[in-house]
Amino acid sequence: MILEAEKHAESDKKKKDVIEIVNNAQTVIADTEKAMNDFKDQLDATESEKIKGLLEELKGLCAQDIDSLTVEQVKGKIDEVQQASLKLFELVYKNKSNENNNNNQQQ
Repeated sequence: MILEAEKHAESDKKKKDVIEIVNNAQTVIADTEKAMNDFKDQLDATESEKIKGLLEELKGLCAQDIDSLTVEQVKGKIDEVQQASLKLFELVYKNKSNENNNNNQQQ
């Protein structure tokens, strides 16, 4: 029984790591979708569509069988989503900052 457990230890660890990264991906999806919804009036439509496409790709990965995924696959797609959304929300922040500066100058 111990030998059997040792035999499967590596594959069990791989499964655990994949499950954890998939859970992380699902959190990134939910957080990104919420932020996009919160700022939808301020988002660039083209960039927003790009991120939605990346989110769909990430959702597709998460829906796959755990045994067919690697941590690197999921992590790579998470990084793509985060980089794209970071650029988008930087633009929102800059636009908001510019609006605030313009309002302060008018007063």
